[in-house]
Amino acid sequence: MGPASTREEEEGTLSMWVFLSARLRTWLLLAIALPLARLLVHRLAVAAERRDPSARTAKLLRRADSAVTAVSGRSPRRARR
Repeated sequence: MGPASTREEEEGTLSMWVFLSARLRTWLLLAIALPLARLLVHRLAVAAERRDPSARTAKLLRRADSAVTAVSGRSPRRARR
């Protein structure tokens, strides 16, 4: 049980950290980045719609807002009531 077993243990530890890191990145994406993106797209869509509801940009932002809302799995609380 010389240097070979030490390398195997280090490799096992390294693969564990890679796994945890991937889970952490996924959690951060779902918990922080997605809600922030949803908020930003929603605000842009509302602003574009106020400016000119028939504009192509407003329609695209409205569609993007719907898509991000669907992906996040949450609809606006006001719409649920």
